[in-house]
Amino acid sequence: AIYTTQLSLDSYFRDDLDGTHQETLRRFFGSVLVSMYSLFQCVSGGISWYEVADPLVELHWSYGLLMCLLVAFTSYAVLNIVTAQFVESAMQSARQDGDHVIQMQIEEEK
Repeated sequence: AIYTTQLSLDSYFRDDLDGTHQETLRRFFGSVLVSMYSLFQCVSGGISWYEVADPLVELHWSYGLLMCLLVAFTSYAVLNIVTAQFVESAMQSARQDGDHVIQMQIEEEK
């Protein structure tokens, strides 16, 4: 968030872009808090990430690539964590179920 804010403010004060792109950069990256909010929206599906990346691409193509990598990494990391939670829960339930079956068989033999 800090890096994207710095990029947008540098270009905003250098007047490298036209007014529309400057306004879009200010809207998505005008401050660190706004940048954090914009990046959170990109990752969580609140806003399309290419809408936020387009003004960065106007500055330089590598900033768009950086945005793409950020969204991909965050999405896959979150997906991996959620999947791990489901697998762990299923494994724990399977262990408890197996223990319960063994206990029931022992009680039946008595």
